Amino acid sequence: RLERPGGGAGGGEASSDSIGSSVYSQGSLSSVTSEVSVSSSIAAEEVGGGSELCGIGLTFLKAKAQGFPIKRVKERSPAELEGTLRPKDVVIGIDGVSLNGKSMQQLAKLMMGPPASTAKIEVLPGGTGAPRVVELIRHRS
Repeated sequence: RLERPGGGAGGGEASSDSIGSSVYSQGSLSSVTSEVSVSSSIAAEEVGGGSELCGIGLTFLKAKAQGFPIKRVKERSPAELEGTLRPKDVVIGIDGVSLNGKSMQQLAKLMMGPPASTAKIEVLPGGTGAPRVVELIRHRS
């Protein structure tokens, strides 16, 4: 269910340990070298919420010890509209759940939610310092 260059679906599961990966919580991201995509429809199936789930517009790098570094903030997404999240910030928790030891698929499930729901993201700015909590309202952009 992983997208590969050329649009084909992969036949197996990939862990964040075996492939450098990113997850795009606002929808589908085409796979490129060293990235794995989890589309919102796959996350919705896994969460059990149908296809009505959406995210906050962040792309992540492979997990570090304390969480997932932000790779990109999507334009016009809840994350960009909030204004303080930046690449290299590290997300360490979502809605009170620690990301320590979580897989990319688990991250995708936590990021997704119904439109207009609130996501409380715990972030280490620049990957260091004191964590702060950012509240984002999920919507499709």
